[in-house]
Amino acid sequence: MAEATFNAEVARQAVGVAANPEAAITGTANPILEAARVRYSAGQAEESLKVISGEVVPYTEKDVNRVLLWNLSSKRDSTTGEKQDPTNPNEDQRFRDSKQLAESARKFIENGHIDATLRGPIVTFLTKNSPAVASVIAEMNAAGADVNAFVDGLMKTPGFRENLRTLFIERLDPSKRLSQEGSVNNLELDIAKLKAQLGTEVTQTQIDIARTELDTAKSALTPHTAELIQLQAKNNKFNELNDEIKSIKEMYNKNRGVGVALETNKNDLLTQRTGLDPATQQTQIDSIDVQIKKIDGTPAYANYATAKADLAEYSALPGEIAALQVGLEPIQQDIQKKDDALKALIEKQKTNITPQKKAEIEADIKLKTGLLADAKTTLEAEMIKFYREVTHMGQDAMEKHLNSAFTTVKAMWKEEAAKQAAKDTTEEGKRAALAVEKVQNLWKTKTTKGGLTFYKPDRNKAKTILDEAFKAGGGENIAVYLETKTAAELGITAEEHTALKEKLKDPDFRKAQSEGLAKQALADYLIAGGRLNKDMVNSLATTDFGKALITEARAKVDAAKQMYKDQLGNGVLDKSTRFGEYFKGNWWKWGIGILALLIILGIVSAVK
Repeated sequence: MAEATFNAEVARQAVGVAANPEAAITGTANPILEAARVRYSAGQAEESLKVISGEVVPYTEKDVNRVLLWNLSSKRDSTTGEKQDPTNPNEDQRFRDSKQLAESARKFIENGHIDATLRGPIVTFLTKNSPAVASVIAEMNAAGADVNAFVDGLMKTPGFRENLRTLFIERLDPSKRLSQEGSVNNLELDIAKLKAQLGTEVTQTQIDIARTELDTAKSALTPHTAELIQLQAKNNKFNELNDEIKSIKEMYNKNRGVGVALETNKNDLLTQRTGLDPATQQTQIDSIDVQIKKIDGTPAYANYATAKADLAEYSALPGEIAALQVGLEPIQQDIQKKDDALKALIEKQKTNITPQKKAEIEADIKLKTGLLADAKTTLEAEMIKFYREVTHMGQDAMEKHLNSAFTTVKAMWKEEAAKQAAKDTTEEGKRAALAVEKVQNLWKTKTTKGGLTFYKPDRNKAKTILDEAFKAGGGENIAVYLETKTAAELGITAEEHTALKEKLKDPDFRKAQSEGLAKQALADYLIAGGRLNKDMVNSLATTDFGKALITEARAKVDAAKQMYKDQLGNGVLDKSTRFGEYFKGNWWKWGIGILALLIILGIVSAVK
């Protein structure tokens, strides 16, 4: 068949039929169809068809980044309220891990690219949490085999990609939101409002503390008493001169002419006097002193000298005051601040709420604080759960993949045995078939939940049945086991046991049902977490029952590969591929070969 080409008409029909015509504008709740509709509406016809076909995931990188922020970050833009990249270290680590895993999962789903980010956790899961595979991986490591190649092969087998894509769509749905986040925000707002009400109350203790702080601030001035006195004196002098500065300047200017001349004369006389010797020139010294005294006594000079001194002091005082204030001003400012705070508290105390109202508010705060703690715990658990869902997509997809394979093998083997048993439509034949069905509960544990009874496989009990099959005689041992055990031991009625023993005389029934039970036990053993260890591998590889089972399984795989080769992908199972290498040579003697065969058997059996 010729490959269909992408075009607008094909995409329109695909989206129109799937999403319904009325959804073309209003949208649809189905995430895949909605993603296709959005792309088609944006003119991306080919992309919309790729989404419908499953070739790509329906969410853009922007969609994924947004849903990760909404569910892993508690930081919001204070203006818009939009989520922002987390600043909390734990949240940041979860966000980065989830983003990296989501990107790797997208690459695999859309391009088949496998990187360490996606593969690593799957290898760890298989090693630690998948007993059947863990022993095989340990065997590979011991032999120096390439575990990564084996796991890559598993990831490329049909079914895993679809499992991963399904989980990607479910777990990264852009509409996902944290259900508890609204509760946390509302409680925080309520508590803030209540505390704001209590914040208006002023206690006497607060008043006493404020008064003590003021006294302490004032006491800090005590060591600076001398500076305070100087500062006060200089401030007083400056204010005094400032009040008289006009008259001082007038007096200075009025007497300046005479004053400057006399001042010069006086300075000359003083210079002469300095150079005279009192022992020999006392007469000259006395004469100079008389002249200086005369100058000092001249009114014009006296007024000039006084005004000049006042102006000089007036100019110097601001600097001297500032120098003193450098050390005193911080203390004075602190005193003023403490004084203002005390006055404000005293004033505010007048508006205090009543004791009864205060008690009600405090009780409400206590209640809401407890609720907030619970809500935050739940929110944190919700965030961690989302983180786990995203970062474990690969592991969960692989677990589902393997369980599906083992379960499908079990169903196939069960169907084969059931068809043989159903050939006898007599009442005795039906009773024998029912007995075989009920005998399968021998290796299961009975549990009751919600009034319903369940039978869960027990690997230890299943191993007991397998041990019988692995003995010389193979399936015949199971037939003998059914014949020799009592009805009660087999969990069936006496009538059913009689019919079963009679039917076991039929060679075809005997072989099909005994081997069928052994196969069912093997499947349940693996599903229940049984290890495919060396003893089990040896039994499967060397006993008649084991070799027959492997031969039959290989034939089914080969037939299915030819029938469904298109669905199985491009050469995933061919011997030329790394995964196919495990089917070369004596592969049935190694756990990895047998495990791979059983997994592939389950996968190809499920391909339709």
